[in-house]
Amino acid sequence: MKYYNNYIQSLAETPYENYMNLMQASINAQWDNTTQVITVYEQDKVGSENFSPIEVRVDTAIDMGTSYKQDDDFKLFAFRDLQHTVAKGLMYKYDNDFWITINTSELGTITKDINVRRCNNVMRWVDRTTGFINEMPCAIEYVLESPKEQKDKDVKVANGHISVICQGNEATRNIPKNTRFIFNKEAYRFLAYQKMLNEDTFDDSTADLLYLDMYLDMIEPDDDVANNLANVDSYVYKIEVLQSMYEQVKGGTVQLFPNVTFNGKTVQHKVLYGICDCGCDHSYCTVDENGLVTITGEAGEQAQLIAYLEGNPQVNQLIMIDIVGNISDNNELIVSPIYNKCRVKSSITFSVDLYTNGVKQDNVIDYTATGVPSDYYNIIREGNKFTLSAYRISTEPLIITFTEETTGKSVGLPIEFEALF
Repeated sequence: MKYYNNYIQSLAETPYENYMNLMQASINAQWDNTTQVITVYEQDKVGSENFSPIEVRVDTAIDMGTSYKQDDDFKLFAFRDLQHTVAKGLMYKYDNDFWITINTSELGTITKDINVRRCNNVMRWVDRTTGFINEMPCAIEYVLESPKEQKDKDVKVANGHISVICQGNEATRNIPKNTRFIFNKEAYRFLAYQKMLNEDTFDDSTADLLYLDMYLDMIEPDDDVANNLANVDSYVYKIEVLQSMYEQVKGGTVQLFPNVTFNGKTVQHKVLYGICDCGCDHSYCTVDENGLVTITGEAGEQAQLIAYLEGNPQVNQLIMIDIVGNISDNNELIVSPIYNKCRVKSSITFSVDLYTNGVKQDNVIDYTATGVPSDYYNIIREGNKFTLSAYRISTEPLIITFTEETTGKSVGLPIEFEALF
């Protein structure tokens, strides 16, 4: 009885397991007996940028309602492994195109096959919070609909409506309403989308296949029509990194001061650091999240790293520090962040510190302010941190001059007062 119980628990197959194993063995034996077996590239998971090769049997797709062959933009992918699972919205690379899974036939057949649709266009849009240019393959329905003509005052203009299918991921689920897109040099405005088709009934974040409604729009001056990118100049982020030192000895430190601007105005935005992709084998330094660089290389080498905007590595700056055998004392007065404007009835806060050989000092920084009457503004200081509040618009900039007495170092900061709106 002991051996029988062990057989039942560990070795015996249920009828379901027996059937599945026989079916898998049959598929394995006949898998290569066709010309339809090809290698495609499957997205590792929804939202991933990585694709891995996998063998599939490709076939034409059949319309379930009419039993007619569908257009060549629709295909059927069958998998060798009966345990292979695919989520709706998963992407594939095949025949120089991207394909998106629109149906998984999860319970329709014992074999594992899916319906995929060719992505016939690309959605491109600028992330308003980072300036990152998103790019997502999509499928646009064949028919351009025109439910009714549009009217602007007394002028009637053409209308057009398209339906767009794309993968549901972190980027596409959060596209703001009224975001504009350009497809083949035609502008469309995104008004609504269907993202309620949850994979799990009680999980409202599992819609991996989205249907977007877009309506014909006008070309605007800041559209990059040639590259099918709308409002390219409306959300421009830039980064400029100042350094307390441009050369340092091994074991020394250099403080970085990143300044981020949005459409020319300084904003608070997190900056990340990493090793630059510049062909060098070593960075010859380490850097912490606060931008403090520690030199690890030898004299004659050059430390190189990159600073980039969180959420948008496209906005970046290369940083280089020459490593030397010895240095003479180097004093720098650093303002961080650097503002050039202050809105009326608002405030800006910045620090001014002395750095000697890349190391922050505790020296008190003096300042004088000229160019604007004193009742137009107020400056409050806490140590070497300054908060400037603007009360009235001025036609001339406020010039704040900071000075460190022992070194004689000084730096000027011109700031314009602008309207609140």
